[in-house]
Amino acid sequence: VASKVLMRGGWPYYYLGAGNLIFLGLAFSVARRMRGERLPHLWEVKWITTRALLGSVNLLLAVYAVQIGSAAGDVAALMSINVVVAALLAHFLLGERLRCIHSLALVCSFAGSVLIAQPNFIFGDDAADAGAPDVWVGNCLAVL
Repeated sequence: VASKVLMRGGWPYYYLGAGNLIFLGLAFSVARRMRGERLPHLWEVKWITTRALLGSVNLLLAVYAVQIGSAAGDVAALMSINVVVAALLAHFLLGERLRCIHSLALVCSFAGSVLIAQPNFIFGDDAADAGAPDVWVGNCLAVL
């Protein structure tokens, strides 16, 4: 609700959002220092920065996916399988143990997101997508 009010009022919504995140980051940093906690080591900063960058790229790809024609609900459903991708990568790259129940959960999560998004190449042409030929590109961006 507040975001709609700000946008209708002509406020620089995205600049306010970015400023809010910077303020919160500084506030948490000051609170940690006041509690006597140590600063992160350089190798920890590398991972923190990488995580922040990838999270921002994920959000930008989701926004772009909606802008080129994908439905917001489809993008949200497809973004939810990031956990599935992370679990599979952890199994193959890190050697994490993947039990039968985990595999079933991964398959169900992936199938659920496909059933929600209902891609044209599985469910056939949809008249609603006829005006937006780049929907499949948007759905692919949402998975990233």
